[in-house]
Amino acid sequence: MVQLALSFEQGPIFLHTIAEIEGISEKYLSQIVILLKNAGLVRSFRGSQGGYILIKPADKITLYDVFNVFEESIALPDQESLNISRIDKSSELAVQDVFLELNDILKNKLMSITLYDLVKNYKLKNAYSLIYNI
Repeated sequence: MVQLALSFEQGPIFLHTIAEIEGISEKYLSQIVILLKNAGLVRSFRGSQGGYILIKPADKITLYDVFNVFEESIALPDQESLNISRIDKSSELAVQDVFLELNDILKNKLMSITLYDLVKNYKLKNAYSLIYNI
């Protein structure tokens, strides 16, 4: 999604280009893009000028939008997965409240970060690595 955001102004970008830049398999990337397309975040174009593009600008797509494509909901472990003893219900409720609060914090944080924020960070880190040869 960051590569799509970076190329948004230039138009569609080919999957093989993204795969090469990110160092991942094009086959794997094509499976990811299908999910993003079905979620209404990405559009595809055929032909020599084809490729993939974000449906809306990067500042209008949050990490929460992207996360929800791959996860049904944001949820930290519940009591069952934590193996909390059923004997002490007050402990169970105390832990449950903490995880409910953490879920809200995580959701709000993901909703506050856009792809545009990631693009700014990407460009900053690339500029830094060029300056200091890292």
